[in-house]
Formats: sequence, C-alpha cells, structure tokens
Amino acid sequence: MPFIQTKGRHGIGEDHRKYSYMRRQSFGGPESSGRLNSWPTGRRTRFYCRVVVAAVVVASLPQVPNGASADVPRGLGKPVKTCHCKQVRRIARMTTRRVKANHSKKAPNVTEFTIPTAASGASQIIQGPDGNLWFTEEGANKIGRMSPNGIFVEYQIPTPASGAEGLVVGPDAKIWFTETNTNKIGDITVDGTINEFSLCNVAARPQHIALYGGALWFSEAGVVDKIARLTTLGSYAEYNIPTPNSEPFGIATGPNPNFLWFTERNGNKIGRLNAGALFSEYSIPTPNVRPWQITPGPDGRVWFTENAGNALGALLPSSGAISEYPVPSPDAQVRRITTGPDGNLWFTEFATGKVGTSTTSGAITETTLPTPNAGPIGITNGPLGSLWAIENIGNKIAQITP
Repeated sequence: MPFIQTKGRHGIGEDHRKYSYMRRQSFGGPESSGRLNSWPTGRRTRFYCRVVVAAVVVASLPQVPNGASADVPRGLGKPVKTCHCKQVRRIARMTTRRVKANHSKKAPNVTEFTIPTAASGASQIIQGPDGNLWFTEEGANKIGRMSPNGIFVEYQIPTPASGAEGLVVGPDAKIWFTETNTNKIGDITVDGTINEFSLCNVAARPQHIALYGGALWFSEAGVVDKIARLTTLGSYAEYNIPTPNSEPFGIATGPNPNFLWFTERNGNKIGRLNAGALFSEYSIPTPNVRPWQITPGPDGRVWFTENAGNALGALLPSSGAISEYPVPSPDAQVRRITTGPDGNLWFTEFATGKVGTSTTSGAITETTLPTPNAGPIGITNGPLGSLWAIENIGNKIAQITP
C-alpha cells in the first residue's frame, strides 16, 4: 500500500509515528504479515522509492513537541514554499533594527568657535556670497565674519550703539543689515566697506530683513507697525499692516517667491504681502504665542517659531491652515528657524541652550550645546553641510553637522 501522511492528534509528530509503523510493517518488523514479499518486483521497487522520498520529506519538516501547535503545510503532493514564513521573520527583524536605529540615532556633531570680542552680543547669522559666515554683534557694534575653519574678522559699524540685528545677502552681493537703535539700514561688502542709509521715519526700529523682488524689505516694530522697502539706491517706502499694534518681527520670502511672509508678535498672526503691496493675515490658533521668526519649509509650508507658545508652527499657503508642534523642553524660548541640509527644520532654544530639529511631520529632537547656558539665537544652513548657530550668551558660533 502507498504511504499516506495523515493528521493525528499531535500534528506532524503523529504523522511521523504513522510512517514508522508502516516502515516496520513493510520491512519485516514485528508487525509484518509478509505481504510485501508476495508483490511483483516492479511494484516493490516503486514502493521502496516512495518510502525513501517520504522519509526525506518527513525528516526535513520541523519537529513540534507533543501538545504544541504550528502552522505548517500538510500533504506530500506539490512541494510547499516556506519562503513566506522566512520573509515575515526577516521583515520583523529588519523592523526591529530600524526602530533601534531611530532611537539610537547618532547625535549631531557640534564644534564651537569663540568670537574674539568678549560679550559681543552676537545675534543673527547667514552665509555670505563669499562662502563665509556673517553675523551681527549688537553688543560690540560690529559685523563679524568667520571662515568655515574658524578664522574671524570683525568690522566696526560707523554709527555707535546701532543695535545691529537682522541681515541678508542683497541683490548686489553685499550683506545688508538693520540698525534697530538708530533707524538705519547698512550694507557691507565682502572686503569690509560699510555704508548706511538713514530712514525717514525716526520711530521705525527696523528689525529683520529679507530680499524680495530685487529690493530689501524689513519689519518696522516701532509705534508705526509697518513693512518697509528699500532699494540699493536708497529709495524707501512703507506699507501699513492692517492689524494695529501688530509688532512685525521675522520676515522672509516663502516657498513661492511671489510672496513675502512675516510674523506679528503682538497681533498673534502670520502676515503675507504680495508684489502689489496687498496684505493677508492668518490668525494663529493658540493665543499669545509671540511668533518670532519665519522661513520657507521643504514641504511647501511656511514654518515659524512660537517664542511664548513653546512650539513650531507651519502654515499651508493654499488654505491658510496652521499646524502647531510643541517643543519637548518646557519654556525653551524658541527663536530662529531654518531648513537644514537634511531636509528637516532646525531651530534654536535660547533658554535651554539647545538646538532642535523637526521633521515636516513635527517629530522633534533636541541637542544640548557643549557650552552651558549658551543662549543660542540665530541659525543658518551654511557651508560644509552644516548648520551654524550663534551662542549669544556663550559668545561662540557652533557648527552642527547632522
């Protein structure tokens, strides 16, 4: 009789015992009746072949202890592929490794460079057209320059106590900066020549500055609450923000270069200005967050920091919808924000001495800077595939390599 695998009470172990019984019976064991010897030679040969094949298959199947259960293929007809089970186990192992890699992600490498002038009050930083880092020193009344390998040069601003704040690369390859205390806009060439333009409005208090439409645009956070425009030739104009007492502060072009975006610290809004000087304003869902700085994100949204709200915000220009993402450290005083070389958003936490990074879905991690109480403020995407941050209290510039 041919070998037939049957399912018993204990799964494959029962089948194995069934096969052992048939083998003893067929080969003259104690239970043999001698019927096999009476078969024709060809039939006996075919039977022996079947027995050998069955033995090999049964030996290759996983052994399950009595009383256990397992999802194993049944039957000895068509060969059964077991790669699916192996693939499931392999995917599970790979997923485990991915999770571990995410939780043990290598921390960014941080290198710090000390600014030569003590208590410089450094604030904002950008990459210049010459590939160097340029920054404002409000306390020392200077514009600083640092090469990527840490060589510093500092330039004294002609007007004393100017309150140098924001800066941007202009259409003429000069670095333009605001002088908050003296109501001026200055520019500096890469070789250190400085010019200054006095604003007509003595209450302007220019804050941050951006390049838009070939001209310099900046926020005026004095009693006037305006957005102003200055050409490289000195032509100056102001535009009234619809919300009174809005206190405009951060300013930047958006993902669509046809629009200029700005924060309203008192107004608790994000403002937008087009080339025709028409304003739109978007209220932030959480009240009194004091929106600080703003930048175009890699996902087509406009991202901003909430200094008092302890969060990041992201506005979708097509609908005006705003999403908010809390920062893990409480009372961090989130300041500047920029897009990094890794496609994430990077920001500074003044009160915690940390630099944070956020994915576009709002997953935030934080890195503590080596200098205690560093007080980071400005941050920019710069040379060597790194982020560069100003340590206002630590009086250093930190290079952060993701």
